[in-house]
Amino acid sequence: MSVPRIFCVILLIVVAGAMTQVSAQTIYDERAWWNITTQERARTESPWRWYVEVQGRMRDGVDALDQLLVRPAMGYDLTSRSSVWFGYGYTPGFPASGGVLTENRMWQQYLWNGSLASGTFASRSRLEERSIEGTDAVAWRLRQHVRFSRNISSGSRITAILWDEIFVHLNSTTRTGRGFDQNRVFGGIGVPLNPASRVEVGYMNQVINSPTGSDRMHHILSGVLNLTF
Repeated sequence: MSVPRIFCVILLIVVAGAMTQVSAQTIYDERAWWNITTQERARTESPWRWYVEVQGRMRDGVDALDQLLVRPAMGYDLTSRSSVWFGYGYTPGFPASGGVLTENRMWQQYLWNGSLASGTFASRSRLEERSIEGTDAVAWRLRQHVRFSRNISSGSRITAILWDEIFVHLNSTTRTGRGFDQNRVFGGIGVPLNPASRVEVGYMNQVINSPTGSDRMHHILSGVLNLTF
């Protein structure tokens, strides 16, 4: 089976699995997310790393800004394949009802990457401590992200990308319920623009569990620009 077919099969299995978790009362929406990440070049003499990420999330197609994320982070290389990170996230939300819902987030993560099937496999385990406006306690959330990428053909500059990330709440608050929170699965391509920049575009399916209301499924056009210094 060729690599593109493998990607399609895995993507269909994951999306089908996600859809089985969605109730009949699910709310659907088409969205667009954009992301700009600036980061230090890998494999420098110092084991310390940094990056800054800015992301905008639009709802109702691109009619309204749903959320803005600003995430700076520092990391330390443990080995050539693994690193630990800590960071902060300022993530204001803009509900359809109006106003601003402010969230401040601290997080820590472990990142590992290596070779697999002539491609690259990466695993990211992240723990978040979310201070959400109007919530009675800090919401602890675990995120597990896995990603596989591989050139679509020998000598090609285009990379096929597939990743999945599951979110689980570790405690209950007035805004979050303990247990499964959401799942995101992405399929797309990556294209280097030059040695210091790269774009990744594709489709993301997001399933969100609501402990108090209707579940949600979002069909998202996702675009990422990575800049390396």
